Amino acid sequence: MWIFRVDEPRLGVIRIREWHRRARHTIGLLVVLLACATAGLPILDQSNTSFPNKILTSLWNGLDLIVIANEIIANALVDIISTRVEVGP
Repeated sequence: MWIFRVDEPRLGVIRIREWHRRARHTIGLLVVLLACATAGLPILDQSNTSFPNKILTSLWNGLDLIVIANEIIANALVDIISTRVEVGP
């Protein structure tokens, strides 16, 4: 049996506003993670390379960390969503 849900326009606006707020918080969290990784990795690096080279390397590694974390989270969400989808009546 098919069940349809009718949403009022006010509720749609509220849901979109909430989605935007969550998206801003997620992007902010990723920026903070990147800033911490970029600041922390040169401090822990004991090599004799120049400071700009350390910053560039830490920025690259921080971006790599974020990309890999996002891929892992996205794959986990796809697995969760695919197990809950029911096809047909």
